[in-house]
Amino acid sequence: MSLTRDVDVALAAAEVGAAVVRQRFGSALLRVEKGGGDFATSADVEAERAMVALVCRERPGDAILGEETGQTGPGTADASGSSIHFAAPTTTPLACVWSR
Repeated sequence: MSLTRDVDVALAAAEVGAAVVRQRFGSALLRVEKGGGDFATSADVEAERAMVALVCRERPGDAILGEETGQTGPGTADASGSSIHFAAPTTTPLACVWSR
């Protein structure tokens, strides 16, 4: 495994997650309460699933912990970075975070 390959996969995952988020921006979203004042939206879940699917296809040996879907492993995929900003009609930029 090369660092370049890791970066390529992470960037591709960010792109597919961002595509879902852009498509859903401004649409009606289901809100899923997570407790403690935190929540996810249907866009968060869809974007994370798209990101996880890409990583699983490109790196079948890697395990993933999805913040919204709860898959297990050493990494975390969070498509929008902050659901509260995504769910509100603002111009707040969205981020895709990939960490190990």
